Amino acid sequence: MAVTVNDVRVCLNEISEKDLATATIEQKIADAILWINSLNLSGSAEEIDRAIRDVAAWWSYLVSDIYVSMKIGDLSVRMWVEKKVALLKEIAMQSLKIAGHEVGQLIITGTPMFDDRPEDPYPEAV
Repeated sequence: MAVTVNDVRVCLNEISEKDLATATIEQKIADAILWINSLNLSGSAEEIDRAIRDVAAWWSYLVSDIYVSMKIGDLSVRMWVEKKVALLKEIAMQSLKIAGHEVGQLIITGTPMFDDRPEDPYPEAV
């Protein structure tokens, strides 16, 4: 079974296309597959697919509009989003452990996304 965009959306509580583009999820699934395959995990195919899904969900959420927009939200919104990110990371790490990876210090690399948003004409406050 291969991990699908829908699997990642379900993992992220049916996150909408507006908040997280399908192309972004596809890219993060591909990144997760490359990274997880490089770990030579000993788990079953199902355990490895779950790890791929959970890592892709975590990484996708990190570049979602919800996460990016929390920078301008109030403190309670930021705290809620950071808690969700921490939970997604914890789930991904647990899935990796179940799939046979001894989780230690992670060095995460990925493919940068092209940002086609217009440049903000107002400089950030110092």
